[in-house]
Amino acid sequence: MKSMMQKAQELAQQGYPVFPVGNHKRPLISGGFKAASDDPDVIKSMWKTRVSANIGIPTGEVSGLVVVDVDVKNGHSGFESLGVLERDYGPFDTRKVTTPSGGQHLIFCTDQAVKTKSGILDGIDIRGDGGYMLAQGSNIDGVLYEVANDVEPQEMPASLIDFINGVSASTALYVTPKQGTRNDHVFRLASSRLGLGDSYEQALSACRSAGLNCKPPLGEIEILKIVDGVYGRYMPNIEKVTKESVQAQRNRWQREIRIEWAKCDMDMRFALVNSMPPNAYVAHEKISLALWYRGRLSKADFDFTAGLTGVELESLKQHFDHSGDWYESVNVNDMYEDSYSRILIKRANGSKGGRPKVNNL
Repeated sequence: MKSMMQKAQELAQQGYPVFPVGNHKRPLISGGFKAASDDPDVIKSMWKTRVSANIGIPTGEVSGLVVVDVDVKNGHSGFESLGVLERDYGPFDTRKVTTPSGGQHLIFCTDQAVKTKSGILDGIDIRGDGGYMLAQGSNIDGVLYEVANDVEPQEMPASLIDFINGVSASTALYVTPKQGTRNDHVFRLASSRLGLGDSYEQALSACRSAGLNCKPPLGEIEILKIVDGVYGRYMPNIEKVTKESVQAQRNRWQREIRIEWAKCDMDMRFALVNSMPPNAYVAHEKISLALWYRGRLSKADFDFTAGLTGVELESLKQHFDHSGDWYESVNVNDMYEDSYSRILIKRANGSKGGRPKVNNL
């Protein structure tokens, strides 16, 4: 009979990094799954003093494996939920391993990012990035993880990956709802199905299953009313919302904001050109540029930059709504904290004024 170390090395030869796991399903080495290795010498040292340790394999990008974990413990109906997944995204003719509790691991391969999530459906957990699984040959209290379908892991369907990554914990599809929360539970499920682009019939079937899992079960008439309401009132998502699409929308909004500010600025400049003498307008622009660049001006700097005296200088100060002494006070900083200059300049440069950040030479 092969030792656990030999089994671990065989898996490593197939390209899967491994690490020792205890009977309680917890890693036995510092670093856990992050310390997994496919180096024969490292594996030998890992199992040298842990000869009976189980074999853990990291899931996700590290190994290229993702596991659909079907659970039947504590009243979970994992195989019923698996039937829903296979109906929508299957069938799954992939590698399957029976777990000691009577559940099953469906092992897929993929080069895409898949999140680790608990309870995406009742009794269904996903082991992806940041997770791990126990390999065949491992055991819990003497009961083995045994291969039930001895084939190579098949490619996880892209639609299933989208579903897994898109499921929100707030949807709580895996919870068995009780009286008082049943309608909300079915409503959320119907809404998520609509968002995924499912047909009315598909959503109704899923909601019927969810309604039967409620305690007490939700009646057929109430389920029909909920699904009819969702599909009659709301529109499905036309396109999938992605990080890139959100960023593109944000960029559009920022461009629109800048355009509106520019329009206001041009209107103000046009009014100034027509209402101020040329020398006063030039002084106004010089002061604006200096304040934009430096964030604040002392009275002396203001007067020097303006290049005006007497009534013309006082009139210019009135355009900035403050007296000359004001430019020496800390209140200038407060003004620039909430000003248009802060919105555009501080956001870009992270400083009070408009000076760009530079590295010390």
